[in-house]
Amino acid sequence: QGGGVFNRRGLTVIQSSTITDNATPDGFGSGIASRGDTLTRTEVTSSIIAGNLINDVRVVAGSTNSFQSGGYNLVGIGGGTPNALANFTAPGDQTNVTNPLLGPLADNGGPTQTHELLLGSPAIDTGDPSLSGGFDQRGAPFQRVFGARADIGALEAVFLEVNSTDDADDGLARP
Repeated sequence: QGGGVFNRRGLTVIQSSTITDNATPDGFGSGIASRGDTLTRTEVTSSIIAGNLINDVRVVAGSTNSFQSGGYNLVGIGGGTPNALANFTAPGDQTNVTNPLLGPLADNGGPTQTHELLLGSPAIDTGDPSLSGGFDQRGAPFQRVFGARADIGALEAVFLEVNSTDDADDGLARP
């Protein structure tokens, strides 16, 4: 159960994470599965949980919605009874996002592979406006905030506008 994360019991905290491209059989929660009882709580803040097979967040084996949103999440499809998506109503939450516009898992700098945010992703500049300083999942020198405000998820997108007659496209480039 839980292709990306399965909270069987207790507290699981997910913050500034990207959970995508996971698969499980129907009914098991491809992104995050959380047991539906009062002994289980899955807290999610400033994270992308979208683009997983079948559903992204799901309550399993119980009747209590054990998901708790800390806000500024980008979530795809919910599942279970009750539907896990019902608890993603905090400030900044975006739900039913079927295409988060993420690149494939790749070396985008830093010690771990990440999914980069593609141009136009609804996660760009829609994170918690109170965040400032620090680094994204890749560590130094990758700043947590680049642009108007933090992005949602593990990686902060960096797009630079190129205004020069010397470049071929005179469009956008990454550093």
